[in-house]
Amino acid sequence: MNDLRIYYSSMAGDHYMDCKCSRWDVDGYSLIVETWLKKSNLQELRNHIAPNAVDELYEILGVKHYFDITWQGANTLMLSPIAGSQLDLMRGQNKVVFVKSITDNCLPGTSGWINVKLECLLSSNSEL
Repeated sequence: MNDLRIYYSSMAGDHYMDCKCSRWDVDGYSLIVETWLKKSNLQELRNHIAPNAVDELYEILGVKHYFDITWQGANTLMLSPIAGSQLDLMRGQNKVVFVKSITDNCLPGTSGWINVKLECLLSSNSEL
């Protein structure tokens, strides 16, 4: 059962993909998410991100504020736990993130699934 919706491009409408989240680790302002995607979904995701196009704008009272240096949202995703899922019960909030890196590895066998790891920085629009 899918429990994570990844919005790309417009953060709304039909610009998303549903997937199974296998990892969701928050460490300060960093977020690592792992999932499995089919090749076409991975390509769609890669078409809408620019890894490492993120920088720190400022820090006030220990709170860091990052931004997408493409200035067009070309490296911005919204990670949204699907309502009613276990991920929703555990994490419950949408996270706007900027992608630092993406790593993918084919899973063994002929399933066609690819393990995808996104290392991101949280937007100041996201709660920690």
